[in-house]
Amino acid sequence: MSSTTECTTGCQCTGPKEGERFFYCARHGIRKTKAWHQLCQRRENYFRAWEAGRGPGHVADNKQPVRKAVPRAGPGTELEALLASMRVGAKTGCGCAAKARQMDRWGVAGCEAHFDTIVEWLRSTAAKYGWRDRLRAAVTLAARDPRLAVRLDPRDPLPGLVAEAIARAQEKAR
Repeated sequence: MSSTTECTTGCQCTGPKEGERFFYCARHGIRKTKAWHQLCQRRENYFRAWEAGRGPGHVADNKQPVRKAVPRAGPGTELEALLASMRVGAKTGCGCAAKARQMDRWGVAGCEAHFDTIVEWLRSTAAKYGWRDRLRAAVTLAARDPRLAVRLDPRDPLPGLVAEAIARAQEKAR
């Protein structure tokens, strides 16, 4: 989005980064294209529709959402890879794969906006692991990625793992 575009609505987002086609609009809870961002900034009727949760990209209450292909890249994929490298497997019924795909859909900015939610997801699943599982994960991480292991808070490593996954996804997106 060029700096010469004048916003005539209440739109506050910065739009997609240079070279990107989409970005996550945290205010409206959807992925927007550059064209949608321009409509949000310039057309009051589009801005009001998104504010009401019924603009383009929103799912009507009486319709099933259209399933879009989710890229196999992003913070969720990175978090899955981090946990796999620590030999932490998903527990039955944890919904980990669906949550990882949601993180990928949110992208880096969306995951930063939903950081506390993601950490809570991990905490609720972590309760299903015993001390042996946690010890094995810590030892494996220390052996495979000692620099990351020393950066994590040993009393609460989950926020650090989420931050690392987001950072790795951001680095790969560059």
